[in-house]
Amino acid sequence: MSTRVLTLAIVLAGLAIPSTWADEPATAPAAKVAVPDVAALKQAQKLVNDVYADDIAKAKNAQEKADLGKKLLQAGIDTKSDVVGKYILLGMAKDMAAGAGDADTTFSAVDELTQSYQVDVVKTKTEAMGKLSKATDVDHAALVDRANTWIDDALAVDYYDTARQFADLALPLARATKDLDAIKDAGERVREVSSAATAYQEVRQALVTLVTNPKDPEANLAAGRFYCLTKGLWEKGLPMLAMGKDEGLKAMAKKELADPTEAQAQVELANGWWTLAQKYPSAPQESIREHAGQWYEQALPNLTGLEKAKIEKRVAEIGGSSEQKPIDLDLGNKIKMKLVLIPSGKFVMGSPDSERDHQVNESPQHEVIISKPFYMGIYPVTQEEYTQVVGKNPSQARDPKNPVDNVSWDDAVAFCKKLSQMSRKPVRLPTEAEWEYACRAGTSTRFSFGDDEKDLGDYAWWAGNSDKIDHPVGQKKSNPWGLYEMNGNVHEWCGDWYNEDY
Repeated sequence: MSTRVLTLAIVLAGLAIPSTWADEPATAPAAKVAVPDVAALKQAQKLVNDVYADDIAKAKNAQEKADLGKKLLQAGIDTKSDVVGKYILLGMAKDMAAGAGDADTTFSAVDELTQSYQVDVVKTKTEAMGKLSKATDVDHAALVDRANTWIDDALAVDYYDTARQFADLALPLARATKDLDAIKDAGERVREVSSAATAYQEVRQALVTLVTNPKDPEANLAAGRFYCLTKGLWEKGLPMLAMGKDEGLKAMAKKELADPTEAQAQVELANGWWTLAQKYPSAPQESIREHAGQWYEQALPNLTGLEKAKIEKRVAEIGGSSEQKPIDLDLGNKIKMKLVLIPSGKFVMGSPDSERDHQVNESPQHEVIISKPFYMGIYPVTQEEYTQVVGKNPSQARDPKNPVDNVSWDDAVAFCKKLSQMSRKPVRLPTEAEWEYACRAGTSTRFSFGDDEKDLGDYAWWAGNSDKIDHPVGQKKSNPWGLYEMNGNVHEWCGDWYNEDY
């Protein structure tokens, strides 16, 4: 999938917590450095204060402090051999940005600190969040979204005490939004974490047994049910179910681990899970049905006629996205931004070396799991939408229905922040993995419509038909998930950093 040019895409994480940092496969973490001793820190602090004395003196208002926070963060990132100086720079960047209400810079500094040094991760994150929450005009909804991400990360590795601390942190942040739905969701999150912690305590003995006897059928069943039916971590729990003592779950797990790629085989697998779900009480039944829905979703783009209609009806019954109508964000002045729900699932990211126009940074191909559904704008952000939110139009060739261009990454992030404040829902840029997953829309061909470039003109404005100018959105066909111009027209920003060595 080498033709990837478009504008801003907006991900709305209001009704479902989006997958943010958990989409990419994990790499082996570098060894963390011990926190330098007090004497070394004092000496480095004095040196940094001398170097940045003029900048610190000039940073009077929030914007100037935020700019200095960014400068200190970049200096910390660029510092390689001086571990003491790097620690001071990152800590100063965190505190300066937090006091200015700059959440993005604050959390970038927190990430650098917690990934590089042997610091107390929970304490570092909690203190940064606390300082941010007191800043003027801070977006509390975005802070709640970040806390929810931390909760998800902690639950994924069974750190329940950590998850509970972050859930307790999210609740007062939600109250600060004065949004009743957000407060209700935060309360439910606290109860969810408590319930998961209880379930984990009940399965701990089985996990201990698996350390010494990894083939124990009873322990595998208990652990597999916990990960699949309680936590929804099917990738982790399926191999356990396949070795468990429940014959029904065992047979289905083995069938899924064979990883069917043909639409009919995917439908058969989903039907099997659907039937099996009826034997279980409400909570695990819902989990199994939702899992069946993911396989139905994967099969749908390659189904036709009555069979497709039948599966769409079943997906709608589950609450999946094939029948999910787009939602509108009302921006005012009769301008509405349409978004569609993108289902959770998995896909192969990148392109094969043999694909035409393959780029080196599109390989190696690797499987990525999008663990949570999220909303995404069905069109590139238009000039009228951007202007309504930001108050100005940076585009050179102006047309209200054309995608906005001439926008930096910082501009894109600022747009999302302002839209979050307007809508009272956390809005952000998609990760690269989320973008490619949405672009492929359940397909595995070069484009979402197939491999033949001759059909590209039906779906995209590109060098062969655009006359090298931008065009109004929505004039071409959408991909199978209802997203327009996921190829062509103008370039897009994603939310994560590009690392050529990754």
